[in-house]
Amino acid sequence: FLRSGYTRDQHRVGARQRQRGIRDRSGNAEVRQVLSALAIKMEESGAVLQGQELGMALYGLKNMNGRVKEVRSVLSALAGKIRESKAVLNRQEICIALYGLQNMNSNEEAVRQVLSALAVKIRASDSVLEGRHIGGALYGLRCMSIIHKEVREVLLAMSGKIKECEEIFDGQVIGNALY
Repeated sequence: FLRSGYTRDQHRVGARQRQRGIRDRSGNAEVRQVLSALAIKMEESGAVLQGQELGMALYGLKNMNGRVKEVRSVLSALAGKIRESKAVLNRQEICIALYGLQNMNSNEEAVRQVLSALAVKIRASDSVLEGRHIGGALYGLRCMSIIHKEVREVLLAMSGKIKECEEIFDGQVIGNALY
């Protein structure tokens, strides 16, 4: 910060502003335009997504705010793609799909549509999750409320996966799962 000519306080303020922008990219007008265009293209597309593609798409939304209209449009389109997909999700895909929802709120209908579709996929999966997958998946549900049946459906599906896991959980897994 000394080379930049900024004082220590100016540097800290700038870092906080950059962090906020990175953390909530969906608040940016240009990002919202991109999301809106993507949602339209996804709706028009006849592509059937594979498990990795579903997981990556949801993981990519991990810093987005589900209250933003354009994010909800993308989530609604993804919910349809999840329902249409014949893919059987593996443990990594389950983990990153749910982890990507970490800043989403289950009060939003689009989020609940995704959760409902994912619950079906999680139940259909024959993958045995390791502790790190369980911790990451449950961490993604941290802003969800059990007042919504879709959240309870995912929790029920995940409870089955937790019971199947033979691994002894370390502190990191326990911390992520209960965060």
